[in-house]
Amino acid sequence: MPGKTKKELILEIFNEEGFNELSDDEIRLINERLVAIHGRGGAASPAYIANILIAAGKRVRYHDYLTSSPEPDQYAEDFAGLLKFDTLAAAESSIRTLDRLYRRFQPMEMKRESPAAASLPSEAACAPA
Repeated sequence: MPGKTKKELILEIFNEEGFNELSDDEIRLINERLVAIHGRGGAASPAYIANILIAAGKRVRYHDYLTSSPEPDQYAEDFAGLLKFDTLAAAESSIRTLDRLYRRFQPMEMKRESPAAASLPSEAACAPA
């Protein structure tokens, strides 16, 4: 029986170690185990390991330009299919929805900003009287 493929070993190591997600520490450990099995040439790139686990449906907290899919954006569902410009009415509706979502998310963004930024005057305060 032939030996296991690198892909099979990566999945096996991930499961044997009881990892819930993949990050830099898990990548390092997986590579240490691959090297122990195959020698120095057995190491895999972080992107390769991440892509194997993404394809297997595992939670991956590693992303670079070579990984196929970063974690889904937490706001993606709110904006999916939002922009429609088939008609003037559809375009106006899209703009109103964007404005509503902007106003909904704006307070959340202000909480993440520095206290100095939060103390800046609002647009309404700057508008001419």
